[in-house]
Amino acid sequence: MKSNTSQYIPYNCVSANVIENYDYPEYPYFSGTGFFAYFAPFDDYIFYISAKHCFSGYRENDFLQKLKIPYQYKTEKTSNNNLDEAIIFSEYLTMKHTETDDDFEDLIVFVVDKNISDENKKILKKRALRLQHQDDIDNILEQLCNIGGNIRTVGFPKISKEIDFDKQESIIQPRGFYGKIANKTNDQYRYKFEQPSWKESEYKGFSGSPILEILPVYNSESNKINLEAIPIGILLSATKYRGEFISINLATNLIAKYLNDNKSLERNIWPCGSNISQLSRYHSRLSILIIH
Repeated sequence: MKSNTSQYIPYNCVSANVIENYDYPEYPYFSGTGFFAYFAPFDDYIFYISAKHCFSGYRENDFLQKLKIPYQYKTEKTSNNNLDEAIIFSEYLTMKHTETDDDFEDLIVFVVDKNISDENKKILKKRALRLQHQDDIDNILEQLCNIGGNIRTVGFPKISKEIDFDKQESIIQPRGFYGKIANKTNDQYRYKFEQPSWKESEYKGFSGSPILEILPVYNSESNKINLEAIPIGILLSATKYRGEFISINLATNLIAKYLNDNKSLERNIWPCGSNISQLSRYHSRLSILIIH
């Protein structure tokens, strides 16, 4: 990724979606990219976000057992990732109007099981991106659209990953590119970008990758302002000349509803009658400066 912000790209937040084959379990396959995220102050919950179409053709009740994501990827060619040591997911979330409807958005969120070891929790927490206040994300996207600013992504295209079926191990290398945000679509949550910097032959494998913006964020513990990669969207598709993504707010709202439904708001920091709106407004308000 050729950009003066390359050093701030969180390559460790993403994973290649490795899925067990129905008919031939010993031959898993890759299907898109996903990334880890958490929603402060609920740091004990970790989520894995991807595009739903990466799992098309798969029976939904098998998602949790068939998705094989290592707790920690090793990208060196001399190191391998044992697919048997996969993350345990307790459930998954999709956007539907009713139980009988088709999916409302091309989005899926997996919930990491809370009973995994403390060591593995620490590993995933370090990999996870911090979800921002929904209003801040809307403002960032609006400003980017107004100036035609850059968006960035990182993921696992087909050319940068392979599976050693004999050892049941994967060898992967994250790759990234950037583009200029273009006109917004008619859909409230969908955006386009143009002039992608990716020069390889195809984008296959990037679906589900996080769309990122690099912003200065105030750290109350260190009393300093640090540059941080902020997830603002989820990549759905791309071609040689353009691409499309959805706002991360769709995933954030889905996660907020999950936390609310699971009584996670019943803590001392919340007044009686707390709801999703109050959850989304827990985050402190920040003055956002767009970096390009």
